[in-house]
Amino acid sequence: MGTAINSMAAPILITKTNYGGMSHLIKINHSQTKDIGQGDYVVSPTFSSGGYEWEILYFPDLDCDDDLEAVYISFSLALTSEDLDVRHVTATFDLSLLEHDDTPSYHAFRRTSYCFSSQGDSFGYSRFIPRSELEEDYVVNDCFTLLCTIYIGTRDSAIAEPESCSIGVPPFDLHKQLERLFKSQERTDVAFEVGGESFPAHRLILAARSPVFNAELFGSMAEASMKSIKINDMKAWVFKALLHFIYTDCLLEHDVVPESETGDVSLAERETVFAQHLLVAADRYGIEGLRIICEERLCKNVNMESVMSTLDLAERLNCVGLKDACLEFIAVPKNFLRLALSERYVSLMQSCPNLLSELQEKVSRTLAFKGIVSVK
Repeated sequence: MGTAINSMAAPILITKTNYGGMSHLIKINHSQTKDIGQGDYVVSPTFSSGGYEWEILYFPDLDCDDDLEAVYISFSLALTSEDLDVRHVTATFDLSLLEHDDTPSYHAFRRTSYCFSSQGDSFGYSRFIPRSELEEDYVVNDCFTLLCTIYIGTRDSAIAEPESCSIGVPPFDLHKQLERLFKSQERTDVAFEVGGESFPAHRLILAARSPVFNAELFGSMAEASMKSIKINDMKAWVFKALLHFIYTDCLLEHDVVPESETGDVSLAERETVFAQHLLVAADRYGIEGLRIICEERLCKNVNMESVMSTLDLAERLNCVGLKDACLEFIAVPKNFLRLALSERYVSLMQSCPNLLSELQEKVSRTLAFKGIVSVK
């Protein structure tokens, strides 16, 4: 084993302990540890779990004989308790790196059991993950965090697990693995040309998520044999958001229309226009989950500036809940008095007479509205 770096001086901290002392978060400064030397290691502060004292040994610079180009990181758990009351201590322990959103990673997760025979005995993983992967996926603000969970038993007993605790199964993170695939663009087999930009993708994933893509890419349509497919009637930023949802089942937190597309308008207006465009795309490709999310966002952002364009969209795409929210907003007397004089209102009601009938029904239910204006 290499040389240990003094834990009092090393940039490694125990930041949180929970679950009755079984789980510990260990925060490590990356830049201050990564070049300490081949085989050398950093020692964490001592922590308690299951009635025993432990340390984590972190090896940031470990070469492997069968992969000369790669540098791996390694972790070991060391028993440091003195005067052990039993000859051997058996522990099952989990080690997992935290993702950028502070959830345990399924990919960078290891579990094992080991019988520690004496003070200073240690056991761990010589090839936890490549250091390049650590830097790409887990380092945030020059630090990364290791979650260590320990369950204690003895040689003469089964491994004991607290009755009310979790067994430490890693969280479901298929969406994160697919997001990595989306961002890496590895093994893509089709590309979409949209708004002057190219978006590589995977046919099977698109087909699994969208019945329309399934028909286009694996049916009798011309696109089934095309390596590059051009989409003329969609913005590049809309298609990018659509692909992101297909791979991850979520939208980026601050997805809005690019400022260059809208000019000097408020952030709320840009969010509304974004949701409107994405709703059209979700309807076009039959992605029901995305459609519902867009409807919900638009319902929350109904206002004097957006209500007429949103109502028009809801009527065309048969979004019943969204249409109802718009009509409820318009039926408020002060809103109606302002909107009824607008060209957009008159044009929409003339082209869609059924909307006028539905609005009249809502107005009739609003007692405060009676006597102020008559809707015919």
